[in-house]
Amino acid sequence: MAIVLYSTAALGLLLICFSGLVIRDILLSIPLLLLLGYCGYWLFWLPTVMVTKDGTTIVNPVRTISVPWQALRSLETKYSMTLLTESGKYSAWAAPSPGPMSRKSAETEVVQAVRASWAAARKENNSAPPAGTETPVGAVVQSRVNWLQLGVALGLIAATAFCFLLVR
Repeated sequence: MAIVLYSTAALGLLLICFSGLVIRDILLSIPLLLLLGYCGYWLFWLPTVMVTKDGTTIVNPVRTISVPWQALRSLETKYSMTLLTESGKYSAWAAPSPGPMSRKSAETEVVQAVRASWAAARKENNSAPPAGTETPVGAVVQSRVNWLQLGVALGLIAATAFCFLLVR
């Protein structure tokens, strides 16, 4: 899907450059095409799941969540990879569940990597407290808003709206 958005935006920008449009049409087209291309990046390329020896980090379009292995209680894969902790549930855009054509028990490579690293961390540190116990000290889930990505998206939306109102 990202490729479709990128291609549409690039083709539109090329057409603007070589078609001899008037300023009004250019003002209407450029912010919209830039928004389209940015949405391809923001919604389809930015989301990632990073696995380290200390935990996993989920980068979604709006939030980035860091979950240390000690805070992780369970892992669900019904609709997407979801990390369950005492402080909440955190889903990963970058790790959807297997499609309808795959086996029900199939797991994506990302989920397999998270499960393997979590198991290794539990084995190494003995960090899996029994059910019902509190999260160990220092095992705090950190969540932050991706202000830069949100600001760029909102800026492009505002620029597009402004151009539509300006040339109207």
